[in-house]
Amino acid sequence: HQAKLFECYFSESTFEGAQFLFTREKLCRFRAALGTGTHFPASTLDTCDFSGADLTSSRFQRADCARSNFHRADLTECDFREGKLKGTDFSRSTLRRARFGEALLYSADFRGADLRGARDMTGEQIMQSLTDARTILPNGSCGPYLRSSREERPA
Repeated sequence: HQAKLFECYFSESTFEGAQFLFTREKLCRFRAALGTGTHFPASTLDTCDFSGADLTSSRFQRADCARSNFHRADLTECDFREGKLKGTDFSRSTLRRARFGEALLYSADFRGADLRGARDMTGEQIMQSLTDARTILPNGSCGPYLRSSREERPA
């Protein structure tokens, strides 16, 4: 609770259901870690690497994940509501049924990501992020996202 972690190495570790409440983490590595159901509410995860991690059903409400890397991570049913996700790399990750209500997604990279069933995502939010032809949008169609297409709504 309220810990400060700098350049810590959690890669390939298991921390299912862990509570990282209000923590400040910078340059920490969680590559290929198993952390399903983990809570990071109101935490600062600055330039952390979660590539290939399984974080299914984890909670990142009000977390600041700026510049963090979730490349190829399993983020199914994760909660990113009110999160600061500017410049976050979600490329080729699985974000099925994830929640993004009021999250800041400016320049978040969703290229090649699976957003099927993602909830609370607005057209404005997804317009500010990066998508491509490999992105699967919330309604199940292929990207890139086009303004006023309503593809941000789950099918």
